[in-house]
Amino acid sequence: MAQSYTEMLEQHYANQHTEILIEIKIKGELTDEAKGILEAELSKRKIKTEEIEEYKASGDVYSHSKKFDKEIGFYNLASIPKRYIAQLIDQIIGIVFPILIAVIANQIFFQIASLILFLGYSLFHDAMPNGQSFGKKILGIKVVNMKTGNACSVKESFIRSITKLPIIAFIDAIMIFSAIRRRLGDRLAGTIVVNM
Repeated sequence: MAQSYTEMLEQHYANQHTEILIEIKIKGELTDEAKGILEAELSKRKIKTEEIEEYKASGDVYSHSKKFDKEIGFYNLASIPKRYIAQLIDQIIGIVFPILIAVIANQIFFQIASLILFLGYSLFHDAMPNGQSFGKKILGIKVVNMKTGNACSVKESFIRSITKLPIIAFIDAIMIFSAIRRRLGDRLAGTIVVNM
C-alpha cells in the first residue's frame, strides 16, 4: 500500500538528525502540513523553543555556513562524547608529560619547565594547527571561529580554556548540553567544535 504524503514526511523527519530538523525549522519555507509534522517530531525529541531561539540568537551557524572551509551546519557539530573523550586525552597529555619531566629530571629548572609546559598546553592546545589539540586530532574534531570558520587562534584558545578553572568549570561543562553544544568558553571566544 502506497504511503501518503503525510506518512512519507513523518518517516523522513523521523530518520533525520535532530540538528538537521532544527536547521529546517529555522530556515522556514515549509507548508503548514510540513511545519506541523516537523514541530511534532521536535516535540517528541523534547527540543524546546528556547533552545532553538538560543541557536538563532547565537550567531546562526546556518547563515554563516558558506564562509566555512566546507558546508558546516548544525549536523556537523562534534558530539558531546567525542568532546569529553578528547578533553580527557588532552588532560592526560597535559598532566602526565610535565609530571614525568619533573620526576625524572628532579631539578628545579626542569620542574619549572614542566609547570610552564603544563600551563602552556592547558591554555593553548586548541591553537595547534587546524584548531586541533592532540585529543581532538585523535577524535577527528576541531575548534573553529563560529563566524569565519578559521581554525582557533591563540587568543581564542586562551579564552575558551580559562573557563576550565575549578570555580567555573562545572557551569562551563553543563552548558555543552545546550542545543548548539557551545560551552561557556566557546561562547566567550566565539568558537564552535565541529567534525573534520
